[in-house]
Amino acid sequence: MDIFFYIEMKKRNEILIKQLEETITSYNDIMSCINENCEYTYSTVELINFYNDLCEDCEYQIKQVNIMNKSNDTIIYENCKHNFITDIIDIDPEKEKTICYCTVCELTKRD
Repeated sequence: MDIFFYIEMKKRNEILIKQLEETITSYNDIMSCINENCEYTYSTVELINFYNDLCEDCEYQIKQVNIMNKSNDTIIYENCKHNFITDIIDIDPEKEKTICYCTVCELTKRD
């Protein structure tokens, strides 16, 4: 497979991670609602357990996708015909950072 496949997979994996994080946030909001508004019965405990399990599954998937992204980064970095440029990015309104990154694969230059 060529490098652009791995670059595209990285981008899609980053989107997937954001979606999983949003799902966890949504589950946590539901859990807060349950905790604030429900009496603890067998069915609410089952519901809480269900959402806890879903959160754990999402957290596990995020870890797995991050592992996959690290592997993809290595493949991308080793196979890209890099075109490195130096740029200044804003960290916050009063702070900047100089970085060197590739315009092809968008990875930062390694030492």
